[in-house]
Amino acid sequence: MDQAIGLRKIFARKHYISRVRSCQKKIRQAISRGKTQEVPSLLAQLEIMQRNLEATYQS
Repeated sequence: MDQAIGLRKIFARKHYISRVRSCQKKIRQAISRGKTQEVPSLLAQLEIMQRNLEATYQS
């Protein structure tokens, strides 16, 4: 049972790391293209993904 929990945490971390990187990429692209109106919502998404990632390390 403990192995299954450990594996779920590992896969969840990988998932959220990927999502964080994707959000960061979108933010960089929006800034470089001058679409600054999109940045606040992208930053909010990034914050959510970072909190979810942090939660996988706390439990």
